[in-house]
Amino acid sequence: MATNPPEEDPQEHRPSPDYAEAGDVACDLCKGRKLKACKSCMTCLASFCETHVRDHYTVEALQRHLLVEITKSLNILQENAQLKKIIREERSEKMALRKEITTLRQKICELRLPDYISNLTLDPETAHCTLILSDDRKRVRLGERKTVNHSAQRFDKYECVLTTEGFSTGRHYWEVEVNKEFTIGVARESAQRKGKFNFSPSVGYWCLYHYRQSFTALDEPSRPLPIDAVPRRWGYKANVANKHLKSIATQVFYVNIIPHMSLRPNPGLHSGGTDLRQ
Repeated sequence: MATNPPEEDPQEHRPSPDYAEAGDVACDLCKGRKLKACKSCMTCLASFCETHVRDHYTVEALQRHLLVEITKSLNILQENAQLKKIIREERSEKMALRKEITTLRQKICELRLPDYISNLTLDPETAHCTLILSDDRKRVRLGERKTVNHSAQRFDKYECVLTTEGFSTGRHYWEVEVNKEFTIGVARESAQRKGKFNFSPSVGYWCLYHYRQSFTALDEPSRPLPIDAVPRRWGYKANVANKHLKSIATQVFYVNIIPHMSLRPNPGLHSGGTDLRQ
């Protein structure tokens, strides 16, 4: 008597899932036991199995990602990306803290303002031909070279400007707000303005200089100052009778005895702009 062969179990012919084994790169999106990855994404910094990589071929935003063959070094790239993220967050926190410190310094300075504040304006007759003064002559910034009258009072080499007001007696206070690099200070009425020269007391200038990683008091000789102590707003106290000048942030950074002379604030420029504040 013939007998029928036993029926085959259809599950025996189903391909078993290609699970990741030791030494394989596993899919980062699989839950539980992970399947073997077939592609790595250099944009996502992740590896995907055949099922989870499909979105990279069908979703428009993911189609712009860079898919490559499986790489085991992706773990290193993931660690580097995590470290970079931590560094960015720490830098962001540090910048926020610096901004908060600057704000507190400004508030402290405002609380300490003297009662002899001087109302200053910039003198267009002294401004270099590339400087643009605001209508109220409280602000100055760099612009294009323009035609000007070349009077004896005008700077012809350096992008500088003096104030209209000068001091020969009394006590005076003013503030200067700066951006980026700058040279700020005071000058003799007779200070050199033509050609090349060093900003120093010998030619009539008492200034602070900031450019890139250099922050200097332009004495003779010049003195380096802490580069992390460069505020955007400077306060100046001048007591002409006592031959005394202070440049103030939240502490005195620069003190210099000046001879008996007529003084004119000198908010010189390198780049960015300068504002006179009362």
